[in-house]
Amino acid sequence: MLSRLLEQKRAVCLYISENNVNFDNLLSYEWKLLEECISLLKPFEEVTKIISSACSSISEVIPHVKTLLKYLQTYGVSEYAEIMQMKIELESSLKRRFIDLKKKAFALATLLDPRYKLQFFDAETVATVKSQFLLEALKNSCDDNSGSESEAKDTNDVGRNICYKEANLENSVHRNFWDCYNDIVSKKVANTDSKSPVAMELRTYCALSVIKRNDDPFSWWKNNNQRFPKMAVMAKKYLCCPASTVYSERLFSEAGNVYETKRSRLLPDRAEHLTFLHHNLPFLNKEM
Repeated sequence: MLSRLLEQKRAVCLYISENNVNFDNLLSYEWKLLEECISLLKPFEEVTKIISSACSSISEVIPHVKTLLKYLQTYGVSEYAEIMQMKIELESSLKRRFIDLKKKAFALATLLDPRYKLQFFDAETVATVKSQFLLEALKNSCDDNSGSESEAKDTNDVGRNICYKEANLENSVHRNFWDCYNDIVSKKVANTDSKSPVAMELRTYCALSVIKRNDDPFSWWKNNNQRFPKMAVMAKKYLCCPASTVYSERLFSEAGNVYETKRSRLLPDRAEHLTFLHHNLPFLNKEM
Protein backbone atom coordinates (compact mmCIF):
# COMPACT_ATOMS: atom_id res chain seq x y z
CA MET A 1 0.00 0.00 0.00
CA LEU A 2 2.78 2.42 0.93
CA SER A 3 4.77 1.51 -2.19
CA ARG A 4 1.76 2.21 -4.37
CA LEU A 5 1.21 5.60 -2.68
CA LEU A 6 4.86 6.56 -3.22
CA GLU A 7 4.69 5.37 -6.83
CA GLN A 8 1.67 7.65 -7.44
CA LYS A 9 3.14 10.62 -5.54
CA ARG A 10 3.03 12.93 -8.56
CA ALA A 11 -0.58 12.04 -9.40
CA VAL A 12 -1.68 12.41 -5.77
CA CYS A 13 -0.05 15.83 -5.43
CA LEU A 14 -1.59 17.06 -8.69
CA TYR A 15 -5.04 15.82 -7.74
CA ILE A 16 -4.94 17.51 -4.32
CA SER A 17 -3.68 20.80 -5.79
CA GLU A 18 -6.29 20.90 -8.58
CA ASN A 19 -9.33 19.78 -6.59
CA ASN A 20 -11.11 21.02 -3.52
CA VAL A 21 -10.56 18.06 -1.21
CA ASN A 22 -10.96 17.87 2.53
CA PHE A 23 -7.48 16.50 3.28
CA ASP A 24 -3.96 17.88 3.05
CA ASN A 25 -1.03 16.60 1.04
CA LEU A 26 1.90 15.01 2.82
CA LEU A 27 4.80 17.30 3.68
CA SER A 28 8.16 16.87 1.95
CA TYR A 29 9.54 15.44 5.21
CA GLU A 30 6.71 12.91 5.36
CA TRP A 31 7.27 11.74 1.77
CA LYS A 32 10.95 11.12 2.52
CA LEU A 33 10.03 9.34 5.74
CA LEU A 34 7.60 7.16 3.77
CA GLU A 35 10.35 6.23 1.29
CA GLU A 36 12.74 5.12 4.05
CA CYS A 37 9.95 3.21 5.77
CA ILE A 38 9.33 1.22 2.58
CA SER A 39 13.05 0.54 2.21
CA LEU A 40 13.22 -0.81 5.77
CA LEU A 41 10.10 -2.97 5.48
CA LYS A 42 10.57 -4.34 1.95
CA PRO A 43 12.60 -7.45 3.01
CA PHE A 44 9.81 -8.42 5.40
CA GLU A 45 7.35 -8.36 2.51
CA GLU A 46 9.72 -10.43 0.36
CA VAL A 47 10.17 -13.07 3.07
CA THR A 48 6.41 -13.17 3.66
CA LYS A 49 5.81 -13.92 -0.02
CA ILE A 50 8.43 -16.69 -0.02
CA ILE A 51 7.11 -18.41 3.12
CA SER A 52 3.55 -18.09 1.77
CA SER A 53 4.45 -20.08 -1.33
CA ALA A 54 2.52 -23.29 -1.95
CA CYS A 55 5.78 -25.24 -1.69
CA SER A 56 7.51 -23.48 1.20
CA SER A 57 9.08 -25.48 4.02
CA ILE A 58 9.80 -24.93 7.71
CA SER A 59 13.48 -25.13 6.73
CA GLU A 60 13.14 -21.53 5.52
CA VAL A 61 12.17 -20.11 8.92
CA ILE A 62 15.59 -20.04 10.64
CA PRO A 63 17.51 -18.69 7.60
CA HIS A 64 15.02 -15.93 6.96
CA VAL A 65 14.82 -14.84 10.59
CA LYS A 66 18.63 -14.86 10.93
CA THR A 67 18.99 -12.87 7.69
CA LEU A 68 16.36 -10.35 8.75
CA LEU A 69 18.13 -9.82 12.06
CA LYS A 70 21.47 -9.32 10.34
CA TYR A 71 19.83 -6.96 7.85
CA LEU A 72 18.42 -4.83 10.67
CA GLN A 73 21.76 -4.80 12.50
CA THR A 74 23.61 -3.62 9.39
CA TYR A 75 20.92 -1.25 8.14
CA GLY A 76 22.85 1.83 9.15
CA VAL A 77 21.87 5.11 10.78
CA SER A 78 18.94 7.09 9.45
CA GLU A 79 18.48 10.84 9.80
CA TYR A 80 14.92 10.14 10.96
CA ALA A 81 14.41 9.15 14.57
CA GLU A 82 11.14 7.40 13.64
CA ILE A 83 12.99 5.00 11.31
CA MET A 84 15.56 4.15 13.97
CA GLN A 85 12.78 3.50 16.48
CA MET A 86 10.99 1.27 13.95
CA LYS A 87 14.22 -0.67 13.36
CA ILE A 88 14.64 -1.26 17.09
CA GLU A 89 11.02 -2.39 17.45
CA LEU A 90 11.28 -4.77 14.48
CA GLU A 91 14.44 -6.36 15.84
CA SER A 92 12.94 -6.72 19.32
CA SER A 93 9.73 -8.22 17.92
CA LEU A 94 11.63 -10.76 15.79
CA LYS A 95 13.63 -11.96 18.77
CA ARG A 96 10.51 -12.20 20.95
CA ARG A 97 8.32 -13.98 18.40
CA PHE A 98 10.96 -16.47 17.23
CA ILE A 99 12.50 -17.33 20.57
CA ASP A 100 11.76 -21.06 20.07
CA LEU A 101 13.71 -21.50 16.82
CA LYS A 102 16.10 -23.98 18.48
CA LYS A 103 13.41 -26.67 18.45
CA LYS A 104 14.47 -29.91 16.80
CA ALA A 105 11.98 -29.78 13.92
CA PHE A 106 13.18 -26.37 12.72
CA ALA A 107 16.86 -27.18 13.20
CA LEU A 108 16.79 -30.54 11.42
CA ALA A 109 14.67 -29.17 8.58
CA THR A 110 17.22 -26.40 8.04
CA LEU A 111 20.08 -28.90 8.11
CA LEU A 112 18.34 -31.13 5.57
CA ASP A 113 17.65 -28.29 3.16
CA PRO A 114 20.57 -28.21 0.66
CA ARG A 115 20.16 -24.44 0.34
CA TYR A 116 21.05 -23.84 3.99
CA LYS A 117 22.58 -26.89 5.76
CA LEU A 118 24.54 -25.68 8.83
CA GLN A 119 25.31 -22.21 7.52
CA PHE A 120 22.75 -20.42 9.71
CA PHE A 121 23.86 -21.92 13.03
CA ASP A 122 26.56 -20.58 15.31
CA ALA A 123 29.47 -22.79 16.43
CA GLU A 124 27.74 -23.98 19.61
CA THR A 125 24.46 -24.74 17.87
CA VAL A 126 26.17 -26.69 15.07
CA ALA A 127 27.31 -29.39 17.50
CA THR A 128 23.81 -29.59 19.02
CA VAL A 129 22.10 -29.90 15.63
CA LYS A 130 24.52 -32.62 14.52
CA SER A 131 23.85 -34.56 17.74
CA GLN A 132 20.10 -34.22 17.27
CA PHE A 133 20.41 -35.45 13.71
CA LEU A 134 22.53 -38.48 14.60
CA LEU A 135 20.22 -39.42 17.49
CA GLU A 136 17.15 -39.09 15.28
CA ALA A 137 18.79 -41.21 12.57
CA LEU A 138 19.66 -43.87 15.17
CA LYS A 139 16.10 -43.81 16.48
CA ASN A 140 14.69 -44.29 12.98
CA SER A 141 17.08 -47.16 12.38
CA CYS A 142 16.18 -48.90 15.64
CA ASP A 143 12.43 -48.46 15.15
CA ASP A 144 12.24 -50.46 11.95
CA ASN A 145 15.27 -51.16 9.77
CA SER A 146 13.26 -52.76 7.00
CA GLY A 147 10.77 -49.91 7.08
CA SER A 148 13.59 -47.41 6.82
CA GLU A 149 15.00 -49.17 3.77
CA SER A 150 11.57 -49.09 2.17
CA GLU A 151 11.26 -45.39 2.91
CA ALA A 152 14.69 -44.73 1.43
CA LYS A 153 13.54 -46.43 -1.75
CA ASP A 154 10.34 -44.40 -1.78
CA THR A 155 12.27 -41.13 -1.68
CA ASN A 156 12.56 -41.42 -5.45
CA ASP A 157 9.21 -39.67 -5.35
CA VAL A 158 10.32 -36.85 -3.05
CA GLY A 159 9.32 -33.67 -4.79
CA ARG A 160 7.44 -35.50 -7.55
CA ASN A 161 4.32 -33.41 -7.22
CA ILE A 162 5.98 -30.46 -5.56
CA CYS A 163 6.87 -27.23 -7.23
CA TYR A 164 9.09 -24.53 -5.86
CA LYS A 165 8.76 -21.04 -7.19
CA GLU A 166 10.31 -18.13 -5.42
CA ALA A 167 8.32 -14.93 -5.32
CA ASN A 168 9.45 -12.24 -7.73
CA LEU A 169 11.81 -10.10 -5.69
CA GLU A 170 12.77 -6.50 -6.29
CA ASN A 171 16.52 -5.92 -6.22
CA SER A 172 17.36 -2.18 -6.29
CA VAL A 173 17.68 -0.76 -2.76
CA HIS A 174 17.02 -4.10 -1.07
CA ARG A 175 20.09 -5.84 -2.47
CA ASN A 176 21.91 -5.48 0.85
CA PHE A 177 19.33 -7.75 2.50
CA TRP A 178 20.33 -10.64 0.21
CA ASP A 179 23.98 -9.63 0.66
CA CYS A 180 23.45 -10.46 4.34
CA TYR A 181 22.09 -13.85 3.26
CA ASN A 182 25.11 -14.48 1.01
CA ASP A 183 27.52 -13.58 3.82
CA ILE A 184 25.97 -16.26 6.02
CA VAL A 185 25.82 -19.08 3.45
CA SER A 186 29.45 -18.52 2.39
CA LYS A 187 30.95 -19.27 5.81
CA LYS A 188 32.90 -22.47 6.52
CA VAL A 189 31.36 -25.07 8.85
CA ALA A 190 33.31 -27.85 10.58
CA ASN A 191 32.22 -31.42 9.86
CA THR A 192 31.49 -34.24 12.27
CA ASP A 193 34.21 -36.78 13.22
CA SER A 194 31.92 -39.76 13.79
CA LYS A 195 32.56 -42.90 11.71
CA SER A 196 28.99 -44.26 11.59
CA PRO A 197 27.37 -44.63 8.12
CA VAL A 198 24.86 -41.85 8.73
CA ALA A 199 27.62 -39.59 10.04
CA MET A 200 29.63 -40.34 6.90
CA GLU A 201 26.61 -39.28 4.85
CA LEU A 202 26.27 -36.12 6.91
CA ARG A 203 29.96 -35.28 6.49
CA THR A 204 29.80 -35.77 2.71
CA TYR A 205 26.54 -33.81 2.52
CA CYS A 206 27.89 -30.85 4.50
CA ALA A 207 31.09 -30.81 2.42
CA LEU A 208 29.05 -30.03 -0.70
CA SER A 209 28.41 -26.40 -1.57
CA VAL A 210 24.96 -25.09 -0.79
CA ILE A 211 22.68 -24.74 -3.80
CA LYS A 212 21.21 -21.41 -4.87
CA ARG A 213 18.44 -20.02 -2.70
CA ASN A 214 15.92 -20.09 -5.57
CA ASP A 215 16.69 -23.73 -6.49
CA ASP A 216 14.24 -26.51 -5.66
CA PRO A 217 15.38 -28.50 -2.58
CA PHE A 218 12.83 -31.25 -3.26
CA SER A 219 14.22 -31.84 -6.74
CA TRP A 220 17.72 -31.93 -5.25
CA TRP A 221 16.72 -34.73 -2.88
CA LYS A 222 14.94 -36.54 -5.68
CA ASN A 223 18.21 -36.56 -7.65
CA ASN A 224 20.45 -37.38 -4.67
CA ASN A 225 18.42 -39.82 -2.58
CA GLN A 226 20.54 -42.77 -3.74
CA ARG A 227 23.69 -40.95 -2.69
CA PHE A 228 22.32 -40.11 0.77
CA PRO A 229 19.70 -42.83 1.45
CA LYS A 230 19.49 -42.41 5.24
CA MET A 231 19.36 -38.63 5.08
CA ALA A 232 16.77 -38.76 2.29
CA VAL A 233 14.40 -40.62 4.61
CA MET A 234 14.73 -37.85 7.20
CA ALA A 235 14.40 -35.14 4.56
CA LYS A 236 11.07 -36.65 3.54
CA LYS A 237 9.97 -36.41 7.17
CA TYR A 238 11.26 -32.97 8.15
CA LEU A 239 10.95 -30.85 4.99
CA CYS A 240 7.29 -30.21 5.72
CA CYS A 241 5.15 -27.15 5.14
CA PRO A 242 4.95 -24.39 7.79
CA ALA A 243 1.86 -23.98 9.94
CA SER A 244 -0.01 -21.32 8.01
CA THR A 245 -3.54 -20.45 6.91
CA VAL A 246 -2.32 -19.03 3.58
CA TYR A 247 -2.71 -22.22 1.58
CA SER A 248 -6.19 -23.06 2.89
CA GLU A 249 -7.36 -19.49 2.25
CA ARG A 250 -5.94 -19.72 -1.26
CA LEU A 251 -7.97 -22.89 -1.79
CA PHE A 252 -11.13 -21.11 -0.61
CA SER A 253 -10.43 -18.37 -3.16
CA GLU A 254 -10.10 -20.98 -5.90
CA ALA A 255 -13.45 -22.47 -4.89
CA GLY A 256 -14.99 -18.98 -4.95
CA ASN A 257 -13.80 -18.49 -8.52
CA VAL A 258 -15.44 -21.76 -9.57
CA TYR A 259 -18.66 -21.60 -7.55
CA GLU A 260 -19.88 -18.06 -8.31
CA THR A 261 -23.27 -16.39 -8.74
CA LYS A 262 -23.19 -16.64 -12.54
CA ARG A 263 -23.07 -20.43 -12.22
CA SER A 264 -26.11 -20.72 -9.99
CA ARG A 265 -27.10 -24.14 -11.40
CA LEU A 266 -23.75 -25.73 -10.64
CA LEU A 267 -24.28 -28.68 -8.29
CA PRO A 268 -22.07 -28.98 -5.18
CA ASP A 269 -20.48 -32.27 -6.31
CA ARG A 270 -19.60 -30.84 -9.72
CA ALA A 271 -18.21 -27.68 -8.11
CA GLU A 272 -16.02 -29.84 -5.85
CA HIS A 273 -14.69 -31.78 -8.84
CA LEU A 274 -13.94 -28.60 -10.79
CA THR A 275 -12.10 -27.12 -7.81
CA PHE A 276 -10.06 -30.30 -7.43
CA LEU A 277 -9.11 -30.27 -11.12
CA HIS A 278 -8.32 -26.55 -11.10
CA HIS A 279 -6.01 -27.01 -8.11
CA ASN A 280 -4.18 -30.16 -9.25
CA LEU A 281 -4.03 -29.77 -13.03
CA PRO A 282 -0.80 -27.71 -12.90
CA PHE A 283 0.96 -30.63 -11.16
CA LEU A 284 -0.24 -33.03 -13.84
CA ASN A 285 0.91 -30.68 -16.62
CA LYS A 286 4.31 -30.34 -14.94
CA GLU A 287 4.82 -34.11 -14.92
CA MET A 288 3.80 -34.41 -18.57
